[in-house]
Amino acid sequence: MALVRDPNRLRGRKTPIPTPADAGKALVWDNAAQTYVFGADPGGSVAPTASMTAIASGSVAGTTATVTWTTPTASNSQVEYGPTTAYGSSTTLDAASVTSHSVNLTGLSQTTLYHYRVKSTDATGNLTVSADATFTTLDVTAPVVSVIAASAITATSATITWTTNEASDSQVEYGPTTGYGTSTTLNASMVTSHSVNLTGLSVGTLHYRVKSRDASGNLQTSADQTATIASVSTYSSTVMADTPYA
Repeated sequence: MALVRDPNRLRGRKTPIPTPADAGKALVWDNAAQTYVFGADPGGSVAPTASMTAIASGSVAGTTATVTWTTPTASNSQVEYGPTTAYGSSTTLDAASVTSHSVNLTGLSQTTLYHYRVKSTDATGNLTVSADATFTTLDVTAPVVSVIAASAITATSATITWTTNEASDSQVEYGPTTGYGTSTTLNASMVTSHSVNLTGLSVGTLHYRVKSRDASGNLQTSADQTATIASVSTYSSTVMADTPYA
């Protein structure tokens, strides 16, 4: 006799009344008798999900996640997942019979709430399906930087401006070479239009690059930009390449 612990079978069926001897036992389906009983199959077959534990989503990234769980008896592994409790996607069945299960989910969307449930079937065909659980994928995309410009240039100062496609902080590295050597104090204000003043400059070519980090910690650093620092003050803006850095 094979038992299946499947809550969906409960609908429209009579279930036995538990006795004191049934305390702590799972209500399972007896395939052979086509009825419910309490406890384990006398033949030793127990639905693996009766004690399914440690269901967790770990190593969640932007487009991937790993789901793990354990079962008291060796069984296979599969995960259903999707943006709602209707799921819609399922991993390929891993037929390996194990008690510690690990399944990788791929092709996910960033910053999205996912519902999932795990499924395990043992060697005698007993299927267990977990309750619904959720996880949220991360934002792993750095801001897109564009419209970088140097303006209000004097013999000792300049203003660097740029835009980002999402709110992020502001910082500029600068110096007479691409080794830079100087960095502005980080402005932690989360904005999309950035403006940073550079001071203490020397006459000659100024090399600089802008840096912006979003709320999720994704950092974008632009390519090197240049401006000319002359001995005579000028307020004509010099706009560098209007190329997004993504």
